[in-house]
Amino acid sequence: MAKIVKKKRKLKMQNLLSVVFALSLLAYLGSTFVVRSMNVSLNYELTQLNNENEQKQKELDTLRLEVARYTERDYLMSICAASGVDLNYDANRITYIDEKE
Repeated sequence: MAKIVKKKRKLKMQNLLSVVFALSLLAYLGSTFVVRSMNVSLNYELTQLNNENEQKQKELDTLRLEVARYTERDYLMSICAASGVDLNYDANRITYIDEKE
């Protein structure tokens, strides 16, 4: 009878180890699935944010060009002439507005 008891204990240990192995395998497969799906969703969000950033950068460049156009000396002089403003000083004294100022 002692031999039969030893076989049962060995069989119980193998069953326990196989259950632990199966659970760890399922946890590994589940975690890889979750990580991959999160990676896909984060890559999609990153792509959307990059596209939005490019659009905002284009708008910023457009606005910078408009500001540069409105601060040119010829444009300012044409507005002064159109509104009838007479400048009491030389037109060469009009300076450009820079980002530093």
